[in-house]
Amino acid sequence: MEDRADVLLAMADRAVRAKDRNTAIKHLEEAVASASKAQMPRPRAAALLELSRLYEQSGDLITADARATEGLRASKELVDMYVLPRHIAAAAQIKARLGKTAEADTLYEEAADLVEGMLVNVPSLGLRSTLIGEMSEVYVGHFSLVIEQLKDLPKAFRIVERARGRVAADMLRTRPTDPGSPESRQGPEQRRIVDIQIRLQQAGSASERRLLLQRLVEAEESSAPMFLERDRLRKFVRSEPVNLDVLRRQLQKDEAIIEFVLSEPASFALAISREGVRAHTLSGAKAINELVTQFLEQIKARKEPNQGLTDFLYSALVVPIPEFRGKSRLVIVPDGNLHVLPFDSLRDREGQYLGNRHVLTYSPSATVLHLLRTTPPKRQATLPLLAVGGPGPDGAEQVTAQTRRAASDKPVTRGIFDLSGANMKPLPRVADEVRSVAAIGGKGSVMLLGAGATEAAFKSQPLDRFRTLHLALHGIADTKLPDRSALVLGSDLKAGEDGLLQTREISRLRLNAELVTLSACDTGIGRLQGQEGMANLVRAFLFAGSRSVVAALWEVDDTFTASLMKRFYANLALGEDVGQALQHAKHEVRERFAGDAVPYYWAPFTVVGDGSRRIPFGSASRKPSKGSQ
Repeated sequence: MEDRADVLLAMADRAVRAKDRNTAIKHLEEAVASASKAQMPRPRAAALLELSRLYEQSGDLITADARATEGLRASKELVDMYVLPRHIAAAAQIKARLGKTAEADTLYEEAADLVEGMLVNVPSLGLRSTLIGEMSEVYVGHFSLVIEQLKDLPKAFRIVERARGRVAADMLRTRPTDPGSPESRQGPEQRRIVDIQIRLQQAGSASERRLLLQRLVEAEESSAPMFLERDRLRKFVRSEPVNLDVLRRQLQKDEAIIEFVLSEPASFALAISREGVRAHTLSGAKAINELVTQFLEQIKARKEPNQGLTDFLYSALVVPIPEFRGKSRLVIVPDGNLHVLPFDSLRDREGQYLGNRHVLTYSPSATVLHLLRTTPPKRQATLPLLAVGGPGPDGAEQVTAQTRRAASDKPVTRGIFDLSGANMKPLPRVADEVRSVAAIGGKGSVMLLGAGATEAAFKSQPLDRFRTLHLALHGIADTKLPDRSALVLGSDLKAGEDGLLQTREISRLRLNAELVTLSACDTGIGRLQGQEGMANLVRAFLFAGSRSVVAALWEVDDTFTASLMKRFYANLALGEDVGQALQHAKHEVRERFAGDAVPYYWAPFTVVGDGSRRIPFGSASRKPSKGSQ
């Protein structure tokens, strides 16, 4: 009987793909009967859930509701905590369409409480993020119900903030108080991973690489429980979002938070300011995500996006939100493809960039922003800046014609494990950039350049004592396996370092920085995980203890980036906060390079975290540390 139910489920799935709804319903009803007779709740629950969805699509909400209710009973018999919340959310959605708002609200609350129960027992940061991402429909469905039918904005805010940037918020609440904790050092499981990655970089054949990659996967899987049991001991507890009234009082008079929630058939934006909170209705998620994709395709082709497309996107994201006109500082809490959209590159009908009028920064959630602004540092940072740069040409400013030609080629971003046998292209402007930044940092600043910019040298620095870290390196993003994303430093085989400062290592560092600048390609992109947000290098540095991170959303040009960074730090030294300093640096680069300054060159860098921080810098410079070039 169980085999027959599974066969019928497979036949129904084929019918669904063929868009033959009636045949799919027939097979599913037969599967329910077969599974019921055999007393098999799993295929019965699966069939009932799919039936409720198909009946809902056909407009038969009464039958859909009945099948969903029956499916819930079957799911609860399974005691499958992973499946049950989504089944409950599906039933709640049908209740909402039937106008049974109170019942739908209660079901969504039950589903969210089940997810909370699972989160307490998940021993891994990565698994927590994945769980929240896969349960996003619970939170988005509930948010939409509360916004559209209950009209309860504080409750809607609490719902989305329970999921949005959740792991980051919990990490900020539970970071160890001891900056020198052994957690920041390599354990045997991490050393095994590093050893395999070193051998991968040296591998001479495809067969050897395949074998090593398999061993790497096994090492990552076996090490996760040991890594993350330590995280579990940090007291991962149910945590509430920031109180909305408390948050509003913390905002500046000219500041607003715009929190986007993309859904179908409509999306929403919560606009939060000192004056209050308002909800604005936007186009559906599919339309917005497609517009963003097209817009970014044109930018990455080094073109100015055509005016028609720009008008559509501006009308979809800016025009419906009055706060874009009334506030000069905006903190964007993104969703979906908005995570990779630099809002300052949007233009109005007069051709004015949004970044000309607004300081735009980003945060994983409003709760994360609150924690970054209010959590006191574990200890006082006493050193101004650590600047790291490489690889670059030997010597200070001397760049050969051959190096210039190599650097002018279109940069190629390689997956981390395509690096064996390949040399990263030199970055000819890095040495000048790092020296300029360190000079602005003043007395006490430290530089690691060229051959001195190794992973071992970086980790040997008193990282928790620096107010600012500037890392001008090659960056590599792995959107499938975000723990493998990395900044590329020099390797040191004697020290057991492969030169890849990866996400898994960064998140376990102990920083105490006001600012980390990732002057590298692709450092702001990563794996989208639903309402949890984006897993990337930026999030790892927030985990490690930085209050703001500047990162890039695509490959960046060496010359433009060096010019932008010099202006950024000069503006910081003038007393501007991080958000203002980057905004003005972008404007100055556009002015200097005029017609060549399409958004591809200046727009990729964004501020994530608390962009209102001011960084005190001195004026004296310091020579490179021993081993630097």
